[in-house]
Amino acid sequence: MALASAYCAVVFIGGYGSDSGTATPSAQAAFSGNVFLNGILPDDNYYHTHGSTSPDGSKMLVTINKADKPYGKTTGVADLYLLDAEKLSQGRVVKLLGPVSIGSNKTTPKNVLFRSTWTADGSKIMLSGGDRFWVINAADLTPLNGVDGNPNLLAGSIGDWHHNHDALPTNDGKYVLLTLRTKPHTGEADVYKMDGEIKLYDVAANAVVGAGVSVCNGCHIKQLGSNKSAILCGLDGKIEKRANGTYAGTVYVAGHGGHVAKAEVIIDPSNKAKPIAMNLDRLTVSTKKFAGTGSKSDGTSQYKLHDVRLAGNSLYWSTFNTDESNKVHYGKIDLSSGAVTKDVAIDVDSRATMPKSKAGDRGSIYCASGLSKTAFMPITMTNEVYITVIPKF
Repeated sequence: MALASAYCAVVFIGGYGSDSGTATPSAQAAFSGNVFLNGILPDDNYYHTHGSTSPDGSKMLVTINKADKPYGKTTGVADLYLLDAEKLSQGRVVKLLGPVSIGSNKTTPKNVLFRSTWTADGSKIMLSGGDRFWVINAADLTPLNGVDGNPNLLAGSIGDWHHNHDALPTNDGKYVLLTLRTKPHTGEADVYKMDGEIKLYDVAANAVVGAGVSVCNGCHIKQLGSNKSAILCGLDGKIEKRANGTYAGTVYVAGHGGHVAKAEVIIDPSNKAKPIAMNLDRLTVSTKKFAGTGSKSDGTSQYKLHDVRLAGNSLYWSTFNTDESNKVHYGKIDLSSGAVTKDVAIDVDSRATMPKSKAGDRGSIYCASGLSKTAFMPITMTNEVYITVIPKF
């Protein structure tokens, strides 16, 4: 029996507006399944949902981009919720806080919330937002750098286009590494190609610091000899302050090529021009591409990655898109060897009717995730939105 067939949806009491749901009788012992969030949402007018968990795994932030209709045009306003992550890993949705609304600019289509990471002390949440970035007070979910966050992320970027998709704080919470999608190339053959960079953000100054550094084509040129059109998204890792005032660590950046960039970074905040230095490598999840055996043959990866979560010496991941068998995947990399030790294919839940499949490749499934003490919990960008609870493996 396929794993997906064992997954069961949580039944909510009272439909929209309910604060919690009931799980199957076995939920208290290693529950695994798809947990829907409709019980805490006022309606289904939303587009793309993300989340992350606190360092101790006890709480999960969920962000909802409000839209004019189900999976419609975003309004520039988003709602934040805080859930009990341990109850969630048992198949129950228990709301601790929310909704708290952020964003007020209804004319900026790039203002869409994406991934986030909590500071090591659990006091703040670093939240990416497309053309802007927020610092959120974890105690009450209010923004600490303004209701509209900071939209001034372009300074020092590679090229003149940028889109913020994740944010990873240093261990003291004073600085943040932002992932930005960019279009840095010139020339008729390359102008359409995308790249991905990381850029430093100073929390106290509420400003970016210096130039960003490519983590996609910076590696592609080294390994493949040329620029590719590369799309990054989420990152995770540890960046610690050193005695000399600089920071160092390893970060892992998810991309659409079926692999994860591994960046050994050194950050010098006093270098206002180029604060980030790094060595790049990559970890391959899968080399499988759409080659026409299914309903798509564009040569892109069947394992487009948005999501990575670090847990000790393991890196959990989940896929953004479906493969040629219309399955999504989740799994784990052993960082000591760089090998994929688990790769599981499951069905997209039938209640997630949007987005529709395009040319056999259904995207916008898993993008973000959390880790409770007992479970890996990727969250979908679908409508209806759900969180897949997977006991740690």
